[in-house]
Amino acid sequence: MRRLSPLFAAVVILGGCAALLSCVSQRDSGPRPLPSAQTIPQDPAERAVWLIHFITALADHGGVHNQAELTSIFPTGVKIVPRGHVQTMLACQATGQQSLDSRDGFRLDDTWFRSMPGGLAHMSFPGFTIINPPGETGAPALTFDTERAPCPDWPIHEDSNILSFENLPAFACITGTALVAAAPSTRQQVVTDGGIAFGYEGKIEPETSTAVEFSGRFGGPCLISATVVRMGGQGYRMMRARYKWNNCLRRSGEAFCKAHPDFQFLYPPDPQTRSLMDAKQQHVLEECGGFEDYYRKEPALGPTPPPVPASGYYQQSNTLERVCPQR
Repeated sequence: MRRLSPLFAAVVILGGCAALLSCVSQRDSGPRPLPSAQTIPQDPAERAVWLIHFITALADHGGVHNQAELTSIFPTGVKIVPRGHVQTMLACQATGQQSLDSRDGFRLDDTWFRSMPGGLAHMSFPGFTIINPPGETGAPALTFDTERAPCPDWPIHEDSNILSFENLPAFACITGTALVAAAPSTRQQVVTDGGIAFGYEGKIEPETSTAVEFSGRFGGPCLISATVVRMGGQGYRMMRARYKWNNCLRRSGEAFCKAHPDFQFLYPPDPQTRSLMDAKQQHVLEECGGFEDYYRKEPALGPTPPPVPASGYYQQSNTLERVCPQR
């Protein structure tokens, strides 16, 4: 398996069901229509609710697929300006084959997302040690970023499209309270270093999922940004494969632990403990194989999977739990 891209990591940080592969979309009745820019309210509080509805409805539609869709989402003469192209050669982990990671960034000019009457043009926010210094927001900015990272030995296409709304306060002040009131399925996320974040789960498809992260700084009166992430390889097919693989890992790990009732984890592990840890990992992999095997065999269309078992053998991402639970 290739390394996790920064964009994939961003989705995982959201902590929602599309990233953890353990729940289903709450909007099975169909997406809401996108609010029209012609209906943007003049009242700042109402405008904040309008923007929340616009961003979450966009996630319910499945985010942004390509540049062409941007002109339909922002139809009033939007200018799409390239702002960077980066290519990086990466080694695919399974075979060492070379993979070309390609990233493109764009800026969207002349849209309705701009400074508005009643907005906070320069909102100050406090710092958190030297990690996140204090600062202030500026003019609203829209960016669209894509990442294409094919890997010949990895069946999951982790392509990503990210639409970012930066410096929200100048358009409208969105507070955490207003966000949850306008979009009740939004959940506050656990973050560190003086940050605050809320996650919203959008459309889940066979091969993709879409989520939103609203983020800000602790002590700031308004949230600062909203990011709509459409992530390839994180849809229902992934969820079903993950469920089946984790069930096998759990059963295999439990069987190994029952066969070694005296196995207790020591830290730092002594040679005997380390040997048993390696033996367990080898046993589980030989019996279950790798996650990519399950993904390759899983058809694109199928039933919605149940949640991944939350047990002592739950395998987060693709890292095997290498020790038996304490008794």
